[in-house]
Amino acid sequence: MTNKKIIIGFAIAFIISLNIYNIPFKNKVVEAAPPSNNQPMSQSIDLTSLNKAINQASGQVFDLNRYDHVIVSFWATWCPSCRRENLIFNEYVQNNRNVLILGISVDKDPKALVEFKKENELLFPTFSTTKDVALLFDDILAVPTHFIINTKRQLMNKTVGLLDKNELKNLTR
Repeated sequence: MTNKKIIIGFAIAFIISLNIYNIPFKNKVVEAAPPSNNQPMSQSIDLTSLNKAINQASGQVFDLNRYDHVIVSFWATWCPSCRRENLIFNEYVQNNRNVLILGISVDKDPKALVEFKKENELLFPTFSTTKDVALLFDDILAVPTHFIINTKRQLMNKTVGLLDKNELKNLTR
């Protein structure tokens, strides 16, 4: 009798788990929605506030208006995708002087960035995040997260995930 209860319990748990994860019992073909050719929604940004927050956080003086585009990349030293992306950014900044890439580390321990920089060359300004910088952007739920800013139009787009060379080129046209 006890074995029957265990088997029935497992069967009920299995059926519930199928319903929770919405696994169909029949072989249904589910078609994905067609890909969208739309660009991400742009939102306006106050460059003066951003420039002030970036200068205070980095301890350097930047004039964001000197550049056609500014890419603010939130990343972490422990993130493998971020580390790969840093190599792509290093190459990109050498060939694109009209784009400023700012790496903002979200590591909880600021020493992590210092140690990372000792062992890894970064050819773009990188510093730890501050509250003033974080308040200017949406919640950062994953790294890497990027905000691509068109300084001439004062518009900003957000992307999440590893950017490759082609995506960088398309986002900064």
